[in-house]
Amino acid sequence: MLGQLSPDQIESLLHNEVIGRIGCNANGITYIVPITYAYDGRYIYGHSKEGLKIQLMRTNPMVCFEVD
Repeated sequence: MLGQLSPDQIESLLHNEVIGRIGCNANGITYIVPITYAYDGRYIYGHSKEGLKIQLMRTNPMVCFEVD
């Protein structure tokens, strides 16, 4: 899709999808990985066991999130 989404379209997308991607970067490593998530209208919640993405996010908590 090209163009911009309205705030209502963004809310709808976040509520209706369950898979997104997070992008992390720390120590010269960039890591983009799909995650399942839930959105409550204010926050995005994800769940993960220990691994590279958790280590990177602990080093640099600035991450990006996207949904297709």
